[in-house]
Amino acid sequence: MSVIGKKFNWVRRPTTWEYAQAWRNQRTQMAAKFIEQGQVAINSFATAQYNNTSGQVSNAQQAAINRIKAAQKIA
Repeated sequence: MSVIGKKFNWVRRPTTWEYAQAWRNQRTQMAAKFIEQGQVAINSFATAQYNNTSGQVSNAQQAAINRIKAAQKIA
């Protein structure tokens, strides 16, 4: 008894309209994910830039304090 070549026709296949809607929904989700990932990247770069600037300011302040203390010791 061989089953090769038989078709199971009781499985419903999506219509062209359903395929189109599924594709549209998938594109919408992909676009939303792309925008979300872009926002995450923008926020990460902004945080890195802020931390870099903050670190530079902190280093400049500490250098100024050290210069003032050194000048007070000499005088």
